[in-house]
Amino acid sequence: MNGFFWLALILFSPIWVPLFIIWGVISWVLLALGLIGETQTYSRRVTPELASKRERRFLKAIDTSAEAFWETELSYEEIKIPKKSGGFRTLSIPSEDLKILQKKVAGIIDAYHGDMVHGCANAFHRGRSILTNARPHLGCKVLVKLDIVDFFPSVNPEHARRFLRFKECR
Repeated sequence: MNGFFWLALILFSPIWVPLFIIWGVISWVLLALGLIGETQTYSRRVTPELASKRERRFLKAIDTSAEAFWETELSYEEIKIPKKSGGFRTLSIPSEDLKILQKKVAGIIDAYHGDMVHGCANAFHRGRSILTNARPHLGCKVLVKLDIVDFFPSVNPEHARRFLRFKECR
């Protein structure tokens, strides 16, 4: 490589690195939602037998039947609370059955993947808050903030099935 390439790389890296990170996050979310196709980097195709085995193992881990898991009604009560800055924030409170199921799934995810959560993550960690999230960014010249509108209401059981790979990959 010539010197011009390295000079250009050094000059433009402050621009390209954040863009590649943002692109990676957006791609992961779109893939998880099933809005884009998966590339064939996954080493083993999911056959119907493997999908069924994974689903049985998962259901056993959360101590729930397939019927109870897949047929639990996705029922939320919406409550609006006032914001300090004006307007309202909408809270979606799950039904008791759904809340129990969500806690079981969260426990399994935490048990198997909790140590893989990056140390910078603040959501759902005891003792962390918007303040512990903001503190490392004090004094930064640039801050990129992303919000996916209606992310949680847009997730459905088919997304979960694909994400958990309880479905044959084509």
